[in-house]
Amino acid sequence: MDGLVRAMTAPPINVFIQGFSPAVGHYTTQADVVPGQPFWIPDPTQPSGRALNPAAFTSPPAGQTGDFPRNGLRSPYSLDQTDLALRRRLNLTERVKLDIRAEYFNVFNHPMFGIPGSQCNPSGFWGIQGGTAISSFGKVCPGTSTTNIDGGGGANGQSALYAVGRSTIGTVHAQTSFLNRTQPTEPIPLRGAVQPRPVGCGKEREYAVEMWKTTRYAWVCY
Repeated sequence: MDGLVRAMTAPPINVFIQGFSPAVGHYTTQADVVPGQPFWIPDPTQPSGRALNPAAFTSPPAGQTGDFPRNGLRSPYSLDQTDLALRRRLNLTERVKLDIRAEYFNVFNHPMFGIPGSQCNPSGFWGIQGGTAISSFGKVCPGTSTTNIDGGGGANGQSALYAVGRSTIGTVHAQTSFLNRTQPTEPIPLRGAVQPRPVGCGKEREYAVEMWKTTRYAWVCY
């Protein structure tokens, strides 16, 4: 049995805006904080029951950096996933082996949202400089972060099917292997130091060599 437990505290959230300046072109910077407004508001459409408050932020003057601290908030979503694998080797014959492996991802079926690398954990993009907040700000993205598809594939290199936070999924693998053994000749006596194991002799013949070293014999392999 093999096991893997992945646990992580809630990742940080950075609230930012995008703007344009004739001097530097397109840029991304921190949002401004609106005094007296709460950062979080109730939202029954979100898995955590709350979302970032769009009214708590605004865009700073063009070309300036907002006063919201970088990574100043924490996501309400953390990670807690257990994966298990069961494996068994069956000796069908002396030379034929059958390996069976069953893998289960997210065994306890814990729903998780906003993994590292996700663009919506929840979304921290407030909007364009001089404009108003976009509708997706402060929320998880339906169809992506709700299944963590955006955490798999592409630059992350993992299939979205096995992305952390997906519902429980199981796979079964079977593999047959054939052992091609080289039969040793009769042991012959050695003269002087013990000779090294010939190239091409496998693990079992290596054991034979070690065994015969005690009586100053070694196997000669084809």
